[in-house]
Amino acid sequence: MAESVFNHLAQTTAPGLAVAQSAGTASYHVGEWPDYRTLAVLKDKGIHQYSRARQLTVDDFYTFGYVIAMDRQNLEDLQTIRPKNASSALRLFGEFGHQAIPYSEVPDPYYGQLSDFEHVYNLVLGFSKGLLRHIAGHGL
Repeated sequence: MAESVFNHLAQTTAPGLAVAQSAGTASYHVGEWPDYRTLAVLKDKGIHQYSRARQLTVDDFYTFGYVIAMDRQNLEDLQTIRPKNASSALRLFGEFGHQAIPYSEVPDPYYGQLSDFEHVYNLVLGFSKGLLRHIAGHGL
């Protein structure tokens, strides 16, 4: 969901500024489409989703300017596998939130209801806006 929300926002507010790709630290869902509830929320918001799940690669730490973790556990996992000479900035998505959003982590809504996916949408929308402001301010 975060990839689709971020890319939609970037394309509509800052074309050419940034593109995101989502990847997991584990291979559980490689090749699968997002959860049907993610797709329902995105469709309701007028956001198209085209990518399937993939696993993070070491090359991602050199390809992307930022590698963003949804929660602290994933941040720790990413810190463990990140090469010492990698050029990407490794950050927690919630660091880019606004004070009105009191969350620093994006919860996994998988075992929840549709309302949990809508809550995650609102979080990633706010964090995406903050990340885009950050990127624009740093000239990336």
